[in-house]
Amino acid sequence: MADYPTYAIDDDTQQLLESAMNLAQRVIDLQEDDETAEAMQFELEELALRFSIQRARIVTTETANDDGSVDINIKLEPEHDKPKLTVIDGNKGENISVLHPRDPKKP
Repeated sequence: MADYPTYAIDDDTQQLLESAMNLAQRVIDLQEDDETAEAMQFELEELALRFSIQRARIVTTETANDDGSVDINIKLEPEHDKPKLTVIDGNKGENISVLHPRDPKKP
């Protein structure tokens, strides 16, 4: 078992979190300092692990054609195999915390 907590979240929240993480990845990619980029990347990957968000690397290849045009092939390579899902009876797992949606109208 991992030594950090993991969280179960609803699908809508996961989509929002993934969108925010994609924006964070764009900021990381803009860093000119490799050390800063690596530190930021580590934190983003740690967040993905805790929320069981699958990550992938984008690999691009360019092919120049005789007519001067360029074909670009974009491929997503998952970093890990798909997670093995486990049914948790009564949410008794030690490292699982359920996050309950809050009403935004209430403080």
